[in-house]
Amino acid sequence: MENQFQLLEKILEGQHITPVYQPIVSLIDGQIYGYEALSRISAKELEMNIEQMFKIADKLNKSWELETLCRTKALEHSINLKEGKKLFLNVNSNIIHDKDFREGFTKSSLTAYGLDSGNVIFEITERVAVIDNNAFLTSINHYKSQNYGIAIDDFGAGYSGLNIIASVRPDFIKLDMNLIRKNPINC
Repeated sequence: MENQFQLLEKILEGQHITPVYQPIVSLIDGQIYGYEALSRISAKELEMNIEQMFKIADKLNKSWELETLCRTKALEHSINLKEGKKLFLNVNSNIIHDKDFREGFTKSSLTAYGLDSGNVIFEITERVAVIDNNAFLTSINHYKSQNYGIAIDDFGAGYSGLNIIASVRPDFIKLDMNLIRKNPINC
């Protein structure tokens, strides 16, 4: 595990993250509705499992630093996306209400990358449970009031539940793939 800690430090120091954009297709017309920004490690010698990288960042109290790097890279490269398409950004539920997140993710930084808050969707990820529900909901309402969209990612896995859906009232709910895959045992 110590080796993975060192890998994470090198990834952060060298900013070795590159985004890839997964198309999100509308079930209504089959057209691309938007893109989910996913992070990949850009240096082969630093390769590790992405989920593991985020878990290690949590253990080292480096979640903020890693999420900021991933989000910045996603925004920098978003200029290559089709204009007017939605950009889905994964956000840890306990970072979205962080003061640094609220101050660091302003409309002016979006403007610098040619984006409008109406085309940005914060996907609340399921890696960790919400620690402070009141602060979390206050932040969600803050972003909604600024015209950002909210999505619950991987509903049915991790820490999501119907109570989160009822209190957040997201614009999008992305189901966990295990809810829609055929179970070979039951076929």
